[in-house]
Amino acid sequence: MLMIDLVGNTDARASDNYNKQLSKQRAVAVENYLLKHDITKKRIVKVEAKGKTQLVNNCIDNTCDEALHQLNRRVEFIITK
Repeated sequence: MLMIDLVGNTDARASDNYNKQLSKQRAVAVENYLLKHDITKKRIVKVEAKGKTQLVNNCIDNTCDEALHQLNRRVEFIITK
């Protein structure tokens, strides 16, 4: 059986606390979506919030255009088993 971790991320344009909370909300929203579509809770190992600590590019604050900031706003699916 496939097991997953959900890891929420944000761009770097707000405070650490705000982004941590926002990334948690993103990950929980994806978890709820999966649960509504018949993925059982036992297959979701962890729901985690990383905030702006794992940017996929060097876009900090307002140094990039919107398209580059968008790349950092995501929920990653980590296959654990």
